[in-house]
Amino acid sequence: MKLIQSIQRAIDIINCFDNNNKTLTLNNISEKLELNINTTRGITNTLVFNNLLDHNLENNTYSLGSFYITKSNLSYSNTVNKLKFITKPYLKELAEKYKVSSRLQIVFGSEIMSVKTINPESSYYILATEDYMPLPLHATSSGKLFLKYNQNNSVFENLKFEKFTKFTILDEKRLIENLKEIDKNGYSLEFGETGLGVSSIAVPILNEDGSLFATISITGLTPVIKDILKHASEEMLKYKEIITKKFWNTL
Repeated sequence: MKLIQSIQRAIDIINCFDNNNKTLTLNNISEKLELNINTTRGITNTLVFNNLLDHNLENNTYSLGSFYITKSNLSYSNTVNKLKFITKPYLKELAEKYKVSSRLQIVFGSEIMSVKTINPESSYYILATEDYMPLPLHATSSGKLFLKYNQNNSVFENLKFEKFTKFTILDEKRLIENLKEIDKNGYSLEFGETGLGVSSIAVPILNEDGSLFATISITGLTPVIKDILKHASEEMLKYKEIITKKFWNTL
């Protein structure tokens, strides 16, 4: 496969920027890539012109430009839609088999929220939630998964323990014990913590780097969730592996 050298060099320059190198001088870039300074300047100026890089004239440094903001939002939206498509048959199967509401939750920055809900077709009662409303992190099964994968993050440090029911976890010690149970079981539980008589089970969908991208969950009346816990959690963990494999193999 033949590569176009100038384009590859431009990509190499963009890839110089990461969390440890948010701003770089022209000399920094030239040295990192062992690239002639004039060649580096020419490609960098082209990237700046197209907003792929930003040039701070005051201290003569470069950083990633505004080009990525709209593109990253579009990319993220496409990724979410792809995950919705992949998870739909599994959510439907869970909803119909156990007569519960099944949901897909997605991580958006420091929040996690439902983006798709499937209810059983033949059921006298359904449990409705509003999509795209941030979930309480300390009191929902998906929220606890978010915390489990962000324990070293400021999100966990700044957590507010709002009380919803008499079963809501209101202190850090109990919450940490709860998160340890997630480590042991592989899934997360909520028993009447946001609404009396309502409980849920959730399993994680991870990014390739091991961080949390999404969760799938089922919600139902507490006696129902307790009754199906063993079989439903085993099935959800199986689906988690299938969904994760399909998801990252198609991106």
